[in-house]
Amino acid sequence: MKKHLTRKEKGDKLEAYVAGKLIEMGDKYARPTRGSGNKSEIGDVYSSLYYVECKHRDKKNIVIPISVIDKLKKKIPINTDKIPIWVYENIEGRKFVIIEAENFFY
Repeated sequence: MKKHLTRKEKGDKLEAYVAGKLIEMGDKYARPTRGSGNKSEIGDVYSSLYYVECKHRDKKNIVIPISVIDKLKKKIPINTDKIPIWVYENIEGRKFVIIEAENFFY
């Protein structure tokens, strides 16, 4: 019988996945943040390239509240080259990376 993961376990799994993919892309310092976005680190995954916020949703469709985007953006230092991204996973396990157009077309 398949074990149902808790919300925290799903989030931890997604954060580990994202960190692993960033490492594969050459970001050797990528790792889930301590405390998953606690006060001492910004976002859920530390990266030398991005500020990463991860969200798992137990629904097929993904809706991204602007408040989630604004919350991460308010924490980002003014003079940084890092780009904020949001990684969402739906109930089917499909993963999506969201990036604002101004950063994508930079």
